Amino acid sequence: MGMANIKLDDQQDGAGCNGLCLHLGEEQIKALGLDKHLPAEGAKVSIRAIATVRRAVDADDAKGADDEQAEGAQPESADESEEGGTTLELHISSMEVTQNGREPASVLYGGKQG
Repeated sequence: MGMANIKLDDQQDGAGCNGLCLHLGEEQIKALGLDKHLPAEGAKVSIRAIATVRRAVDADDAKGADDEQAEGAQPESADESEEGGTTLELHISSMEVTQNGREPASVLYGGKQG
C-alpha cells in the first residue's frame, strides 16, 4: 500500500496538528541523530518505523461491546467515544528519520560518513 493522507479536515488543535503527530524528546532526537542538525519547522522529513499494535478495536466489535457495557460507564479514551469506534493504538519501538531522502549524517557531512 502506498502513502496515505491521514489529515483530519474537521479537527485541528491549537498547535496546528491536523493528523497524527509525534512528539520527540531530547533522548529520542539524539537517538535519531538529529541533535546536531535539527530540521527547521515546516521542513518535510521521511520517517520509517516499526511498531507493535497495543490495542485494536473494530467498529462492529466495539458496538457489540458497548451494548454489553454497564450503564453509566465511561469509554476508556476519547477515540472510543467517536462515531464508528474503530481505533488502533501503535507503540513505536524503532524509527528512522531522513531529510531529503538522506540520513542526517549525510545532510551534515555531504554524504561522507566515517
